[in-house]
Amino acid sequence: MDILQNELIAHCVEFMSSKDVIVPFLQEKGLRASNSMSYKQLASLIATDQQHISIDNITQLLRAHWDPSNIDAHIAVLCSGKINGHNWHGARPSMLHLSIQERVREFCNGIISIDDYLRIGEDIIKHEYFMVAAHDICESSIIKNIPSVIPPIGNKSVTDFVFDGVPYDLKVSSHPDNWKAKAGKMTINEKKQLALELYEGADSDRMRKQAEKCKNNWGLNRMYYLVSDQTKWESNPKELITYLIAEIQKPENKFNITVHGYTLQICFVEH
Repeated sequence: MDILQNELIAHCVEFMSSKDVIVPFLQEKGLRASNSMSYKQLASLIATDQQHISIDNITQLLRAHWDPSNIDAHIAVLCSGKINGHNWHGARPSMLHLSIQERVREFCNGIISIDDYLRIGEDIIKHEYFMVAAHDICESSIIKNIPSVIPPIGNKSVTDFVFDGVPYDLKVSSHPDNWKAKAGKMTINEKKQLALELYEGADSDRMRKQAEKCKNNWGLNRMYYLVSDQTKWESNPKELITYLIAEIQKPENKFNITVHGYTLQICFVEH
């Protein structure tokens, strides 16, 4: 078996599986797996087996146990008008609790009214839903529509799915303000530049730790889907998904970039 393929199988076991599925599977293949072993230990068993487990085996196994998001329910909500006005209002997603506290103090200091505060809170909750729904619709649609994609059935802390033999973390967003004029007509070099900018400011130490988790820097790969007109998610999300699935399969939308000395694989689609 190809070394890279063997490493990919091990990656799927360590970062994308669940023990209730992978342990019996490995045992059936004659490997001494047990629930008491860590995922890293289970993955290390793959290195000892060069014959009995193929990437097709892993793909079929994880797809058989994968639980997709409810795409139709998400689309119904997006198109219902119920999340109109969704907005972060300057809140920091990674520090949402502190961001809300700051709004409370703005009310206490007379900067905003209690009605403003409650409206902002509602908009933030709507936007959180919007972000999760757009991401999960994209992820599940890619997995459902491309039979070779390997989905996660456990913790997704590193990889959302494996597409075309490459593990990716999916990012669904919009073009930064200074790139909106080029939306929908970016050259390959411009896509590379924007991908670099999206990684700008990345903590090199954090990147090193993430890279050390996975072989081949797989924990750093990104699939970007940037939609300039975000209202299209609320008017015609199915068209956006059809476009995404077609575009990710085009070779010109895949390239490498180097950040802090690490070579990353990027799939970049913009609308």
